[in-house]
Amino acid sequence: MSFCIVILLSGCADSVYTDTVIKPYSVVKVHDGDTLTVNIAGCPDVLCKNMPVRISGIDAPELRGKCPQEIAGAIAAKNYLTGRVMNAQDIALQDPIRDKYFRISAHVFADGVNVGDEMVKQGLARTYSGGKRASWCGGTVVQTNSV
Repeated sequence: MSFCIVILLSGCADSVYTDTVIKPYSVVKVHDGDTLTVNIAGCPDVLCKNMPVRISGIDAPELRGKCPQEIAGAIAAKNYLTGRVMNAQDIALQDPIRDKYFRISAHVFADGVNVGDEMVKQGLARTYSGGKRASWCGGTVVQTNSV
C-alpha cells in the first residue's frame, strides 16, 4: 500500500501510473453525479480518509444548475451513482491522478463495471476531457432512479 501513498502525494499524471488501481475499503458518500468520497487503507488518515474522487472522462449536470432541466439531470445522475457505488461489493479507482482541486481523478469501477462509461451510455453524463463545459440546458437529459 505504500505505492498508494506515492501516488497520492505525487500528483503525477505521468504515463508510468497507467494501469494503477486503488481499491478503497469504503465509499463514504456521493456528492453529485461525478464526485464521491472514499476511504483508502494503507496510508495515514490525513491522506486517505474521506478522500474526494472525481470520475475521469465525464461531466455530469450540476445540482446547482442553471435551469430546472440541469438540476433534474443532476439528481438523476447522483441517484444512479449512489445506487451503483453504495451497493457495490468491489470499488476500484483505475489510473488515478490528482486534479487541480487535490481530488483523486480516476476511472471508477463498481463490481467490474466502468461507472462513467455507463452514465454516458444512459445519458446521465457526457464525455469530458477538460476545458469549457457545454450547457445542460436545452438538451435532453435521461432521468432514472434505478441502477
